[in-house]
Amino acid sequence: MKKQYLITREQLDRVVDNYLSSKMMGGRVVTKRNEFSKGSLMNAFINPSGEVLFILFEWAESWDDDDGPRNVLKIDEMLVEFFTTHLSVRKHKAMDIISDWFQDTYDFDFVSVEESGNLRGTFNGWETPIEKEKSV
Repeated sequence: MKKQYLITREQLDRVVDNYLSSKMMGGRVVTKRNEFSKGSLMNAFINPSGEVLFILFEWAESWDDDDGPRNVLKIDEMLVEFFTTHLSVRKHKAMDIISDWFQDTYDFDFVSVEESGNLRGTFNGWETPIEKEKSV
């Protein structure tokens, strides 16, 4: 018989914090400017082994008529899958927990969170040169 344990949200947050902080320790953030919208940026959060775990798009303008600038966080789908499998939480809950950690750690605001399967391809697809790079 499989044993099940209940943990508090604080304990879950601590597990996520320990895992993600250790995974990103020694990583870097690479920022690229959009070639067609000079005020729009892509911030790629890359861990020391070269995996792009997060991309934060900072769009200078919106495609909707009724709102202004918007930021979108994309999370690597393998990271979401890891938490859903190992912590037995639903996908949307895993994304919520990961995005909470991201916002607390890097102090960025965003209006939506999405899962993406090819963040490295997205990162490489922006043809503009790297504007700035910093360690995290």
